[in-house]
Amino acid sequence: MGNLPSPAFAPRRLSSAQRKELQDKLGMDCMQFYNFGVCGETGAGKSTLVNAVCGYQEGDPSAAAVGHIGGGTRHARAYKPAKYPRVAIWDMPGTNHPDNPMNTYFSDQKLCAFDLLFIVSSTVRFTEVDAKLALRAQREGVPVIFIRTQADATIHNAYERAVRSAAVENAANRRTIAKEVRKDLYKAIVKELNNIGMANVLLFIVTAFAFYEQYDPELYPELDKEQLLDRIEALAETRGRK
Repeated sequence: MGNLPSPAFAPRRLSSAQRKELQDKLGMDCMQFYNFGVCGETGAGKSTLVNAVCGYQEGDPSAAAVGHIGGGTRHARAYKPAKYPRVAIWDMPGTNHPDNPMNTYFSDQKLCAFDLLFIVSSTVRFTEVDAKLALRAQREGVPVIFIRTQADATIHNAYERAVRSAAVENAANRRTIAKEVRKDLYKAIVKELNNIGMANVLLFIVTAFAFYEQYDPELYPELDKEQLLDRIEALAETRGRK
């Protein structure tokens, strides 16, 4: 991620009364687990990303439901990846769902209690809702990581355009295109977030497919899967030592 400074990750300091409320209302264990909230609009790929990080295969009964009718995830739910025994990854309700007014979303979903928020988007532009959520988290001292999902589709489209224009002849050129696409996405997103007041942006550009063993890294190289997993693992190890 270049020379971008890392956020000051640390477990949230909550009173015993707050911890009890979170345990009673959400089933959130703030003492034993890092609690990561995966936020974003309905359809951004939040549930798919949760399943990918947790290693859940399609059809796994433990997996978060994806592509389902009814407006996406309706209630916050925690998933605990076997690889990271001190991490709970929460699939949060869509920020654009009519049941979740933006002006109270942060407090309604108890986001101040999370150790970290992932804000997810499947497009080049993070929305105004994403920006407001990130700025509120910043004010409350909750670290934020931005994740641009479905980058495989963007790379594939760029590759197909290059093929049609006879600009691509081999896999090496595919890697060049992937690198350029990632660079352009990263630059555009960071610039946009800077313009809305987000400083020290930490951004990962990924495709959910890259988290599975059958994934061929030559198809969509130059993405940030390993960096994201390294970040999660480092945080899990930190909590494990407490």
